[in-house]
Amino acid sequence: MHKGLIVTEAGKKSGLGHVQRCLSIVQAFEEKSILIEMIVVGDSSIKQLKINSIITILNNWKNAIATIKKISPDLQFLIIDSYKITSKQLEELKTLNIEICILDDNQRLDYINSVIINGTVDAEKFTYDNSNDLLLGSKYIPLRKAFWKRSENLTAMQIE
Repeated sequence: MHKGLIVTEAGKKSGLGHVQRCLSIVQAFEEKSILIEMIVVGDSSIKQLKINSIITILNNWKNAIATIKKISPDLQFLIIDSYKITSKQLEELKTLNIEICILDDNQRLDYINSVIINGTVDAEKFTYDNSNDLLLGSKYIPLRKAFWKRSENLTAMQIE
């Protein structure tokens, strides 16, 4: 069975959007019966969200990387949604021979040999290294399960 890990960051001052985006991805994997866990690098304020037990909260990226290394033999893929991970830390994770997918909004780093998901409008115009597999544009925005089904008959007139 496939098993994956999502790592993001959040705290009192930032990152709740990252957590919500990652939870949308967790829902999609769960729908396909793929085991997925999540690490949040941040402070204890994230506990206030009362999210289920698939989340581990760690206080820094050093601890997150140590945890990833420890469980890496059981992982098939790793998804990273971060504004704080460094190029050096990312390279360290690449030595684990796990498929790495990066949620990127603004080409913060020069990613190489990764799967890049950038759901930003017009992300197709961004220039990434040719070694990456690219999923670009608004059709790749992760949505929570509540928004998966849409009515084809919905028109502006029906919205009040």
